[in-house]
Amino acid sequence: MRGVALIALSFLLVALSAYTGGSKGVLSKALFVIALLLLFAGAHAMNRSAGKRASTPHLWLGAILPVLLFLNYGNPLYLLAVPFLIVPLVSKSEKAFLAIVPAGLILGGLAVRESSFVARFVGAFLLAVSIILGAAALYLWLKER
Repeated sequence: MRGVALIALSFLLVALSAYTGGSKGVLSKALFVIALLLLFAGAHAMNRSAGKRASTPHLWLGAILPVLLFLNYGNPLYLLAVPFLIVPLVSKSEKAFLAIVPAGLILGGLAVRESSFVARFVGAFLLAVSIILGAAALYLWLKER
């Protein structure tokens, strides 16, 4: 519960940072750094308490990201990632996390093209994580065969 509260506070600070930063997606740097630290602390607290599989509220927070990006930048292509992020919510399979790879590629590819530095940074991070996760999954799949 503490992790969820820290992440909710982080989202609140990002919203406040965007509000005080300007209308072009420029964030107030001090509030954004504090929000990022709270996000990492919340994720760490949730990972320690979640055990092997993340619970449903943690997955819903991830599925909300494309909707928030759509509302912020107005690009409906962000919503293409929503079905891929809902797969782990519905499926009980351990391989359901592989649906995150195309979602990360979609979100990262679109975010890299935005004018905001923060969006480009997050987009590059999402692309890198998606490529690494996809390559690792492919390696493990080929190793099992």
